[in-house]
Amino acid sequence: MQIAPTGAASRSGRRKASSLAATLVLCLVPVTAVHAQHASDDPVASADDAFGLKLGRETIGIYSPGGVRGFDPQAAGNVRIDGLYFDQQGGLSDRVVEGSTVKVGVSEIGYAFPAPTGIVDYDLRHAGNGPPSGTVVVSAGPFGAYGASIDASVPLSSNQLRLPIGASYQVSTQTATGASNPGYTSRIGNLGLTPQWAPNDWLSLRAIIDWQHKTRAKTLPIIFTAGDFVPPETPKGYYGQDWAEGESQSENYGLIFKAQLTRHLSLAVGLFRSIADNPVSYADLYLDTQPNGAAEQFVIASPDQKTSSTSGEARLTGHFGAGAWRHEVVLLARGRDTLALYGGSAVADLGPGRIDQGIQQESYAKNVTDPILPAARLTDHPLRLYASAALAMTAKVTGYAGYTQGLEESGVAPSSAANRGAILPDARTWQVDAGARYLLTSRVKLIAGVFEIQKPYFNFDTGNVDHELGLQRSKGFETSISGEVLKNLNVTAGVLLGEVRILGPNLSAAGVGSFAFGQARVQSVTDANYKFSRCPALSTDIQVRTYGAAPASLNGVARNHAQALVHIGARYHFTMLGAPSTLRLQVRNLMNYYFWNLDVSPGFSQYSPRSFVAYVTTDF
Repeated sequence: MQIAPTGAASRSGRRKASSLAATLVLCLVPVTAVHAQHASDDPVASADDAFGLKLGRETIGIYSPGGVRGFDPQAAGNVRIDGLYFDQQGGLSDRVVEGSTVKVGVSEIGYAFPAPTGIVDYDLRHAGNGPPSGTVVVSAGPFGAYGASIDASVPLSSNQLRLPIGASYQVSTQTATGASNPGYTSRIGNLGLTPQWAPNDWLSLRAIIDWQHKTRAKTLPIIFTAGDFVPPETPKGYYGQDWAEGESQSENYGLIFKAQLTRHLSLAVGLFRSIADNPVSYADLYLDTQPNGAAEQFVIASPDQKTSSTSGEARLTGHFGAGAWRHEVVLLARGRDTLALYGGSAVADLGPGRIDQGIQQESYAKNVTDPILPAARLTDHPLRLYASAALAMTAKVTGYAGYTQGLEESGVAPSSAANRGAILPDARTWQVDAGARYLLTSRVKLIAGVFEIQKPYFNFDTGNVDHELGLQRSKGFETSISGEVLKNLNVTAGVLLGEVRILGPNLSAAGVGSFAFGQARVQSVTDANYKFSRCPALSTDIQVRTYGAAPASLNGVARNHAQALVHIGARYHFTMLGAPSTLRLQVRNLMNYYFWNLDVSPGFSQYSPRSFVAYVTTDF
């Protein structure tokens, strides 16, 4: 791997995208909304399938907002807020959203304008319609993390104008990979509010204000090996640079207007502003790592990197139908304008080191030059087509099929690339899928289906430049079972069987193998929750995740071994100061399993060792 010289120029990139389309949607399948209950949260019991649900602080299902069928719907720009298009740059906090659901397969049926890599739909915090209410959460763990949050819904003018508002502060051990690691702490303050004005049943106006500031964020090292092998195991602990502390700020603002114009016509308009600002950030890289752990260490320091986006959607929907048939004609316009400021990074060579030992050198030199670069412009104007249908074949069996074309974001080159921060071109994508949903009992449903997805493949070449190397084609089979399988026992379980192949004319010359880096052919997740009959206030739960062996180098020679994770926990419902409360305890990575995290392609980072989490939620 090579490092670009210091003094990379500061640059900026702007993207604009818009679409205008009309579609006819025929739905025979009801859509279930998930509503958080705060102190009585139970994501396993609330899940409609095993494909992905985030409810409050917990996430279950085989997919997540950052990973669906081997791809990242958030990076691809497939994010919605209450069903409306949102170009997310800064992270949304729990102060303004109840959670999120992953729309994929049968859950996309009836969802206007789906996307090949799935949709992440955020559910805004519910305003309520009663007296003032609130929820307090106090948490501890994992690895010394702690925090507190308070959320409330306050009526300002009867029930017509309500103010959901919340604030939080925490010392977090969650890193950029999404995992928690000991010693890699950050301080996060957050304030959010989502006021709602609803003077009657057919008109509502909603605002979103979400601010989150992270400071003193320790940098998790990323390891790049010198050959086709995985790094040696290292002690589970902190080996970062104490002085490499980043700072970031996320801001999200929005307005949502909804009106039922007539019995058959409704209007929804959303306008959003999302900002991700990183005044200072670092990348701690161990390059040419040997089987014994010896490596060359570099730290990349980047000045203010900022991405901001204005996006929105206007949707006019005609509702028609009778009995079990429902027809919708949707006229939609959506667009975004994204501005990215990046570059100006400096590289500090810290010399020889070992991947399990931090070097406490606390000074470095930074040189920045600003060469004159020619202006660059990228345009694309594709036609986009999709069609999906569901058919109730019997009282218990519903079949579905769909075809979707997409124009998706490819994100930016990571800080470990020679062209770090560069905006990558848009990606033309397509997907076909089909399957069936079968009601095993009145409380248990089974979903099974097949899919195929194609999109450009971006990764590092032999010169460490992140760009399009070919096509990636994902084919697979996915299945989900969810519901109350026995009295008081709720289960959601999902399995993904498939592969992501890389196609291209000169892959071997670029050092690229036939299968995508880090993508296991077999993945599964099982979540189970049991409520004790003799003690209804007490429940216990378990989550088991498995991943098959996966390519651990771009050429596919090195392999990451199969992995299994077990999390166990319990909930106890009680009353504190007259308010309903819940004590949540959880042990994550129960077996203290060791494996390398492959989220940062093509580098390695440590996954979380065994950890303990506890928090108390109180509704008042």
